[in-house]
Amino acid sequence: MAKHTILKERGTAETLYPQTLAEFVQMADGGNVENGVRQAKFALFVDMWNNAAGSYGRYNPDTGMFELNGLTDITYEQALDIYRYTAGVIYGGQQNIDHIHFEGLSIRTNLPFHVYGAGDIMAMFCRCSKLEVVAFQSTMIYARTAYSAFSECGKLRSINCVINIGSNNVSAFSKCYSLVDVRVLCAYSFSLSDSPLVSLDSMTYMVTKSSNTNQITITVHPTVWAKLFGDMENETVAAMDAEELAQWMALPGKAQARKIVFATV
Repeated sequence: MAKHTILKERGTAETLYPQTLAEFVQMADGGNVENGVRQAKFALFVDMWNNAAGSYGRYNPDTGMFELNGLTDITYEQALDIYRYTAGVIYGGQQNIDHIHFEGLSIRTNLPFHVYGAGDIMAMFCRCSKLEVVAFQSTMIYARTAYSAFSECGKLRSINCVINIGSNNVSAFSKCYSLVDVRVLCAYSFSLSDSPLVSLDSMTYMVTKSSNTNQITITVHPTVWAKLFGDMENETVAAMDAEELAQWMALPGKAQARKIVFATV
């Protein structure tokens, strides 16, 4: 067996031999091969990213950041993770949602993809603690089961499509503290009780487009409840524009006409 020798500089312990040859071979532009390879890999990834993101994002050469689903400050390392974990779905064509799960990943968003059919999104994005935006190319997904689908996504602000969920939706949005944009169609009761920032547009959609035939209950955060019923002792409500508050307060009447009851915790 051949003997392997490593030579190190006495003062710094820096390895003198063997060294990576690419560090010492110069290219025509004066750079070394290692930097050239690094730059080539980056350029290739930019092309892959732009192709996968399509109209939803791009690499911005002016800022040096990657963009996707409205996020404009995605770093190279973050983009690599997003591509690594979600690109396989889009290149598989339209996907049955039963087969798509990203539970526990450290991604800020996903490359948007098509889904077809009705199925199970149980724990699809559960415990993605860095997740900010969820995006689909489909305008609506049909989820028979949505148990913990987005639970423990504390930074999640937006889901870009309508989610038509069935009766098994316990904890679908549990601990979604930052959720603003979410549109739910449901014939059954569901909860947004951990989401104080849910927008007026989102609540209006859920009331006016509801699919229930029997009475259902939408459980909301106390701050949202205060907006719906004009509780001026709530600091957020007291600071609201009168016109916007009037729109919030019109929703309980519209909900009642559609057999929807609001509750809070």
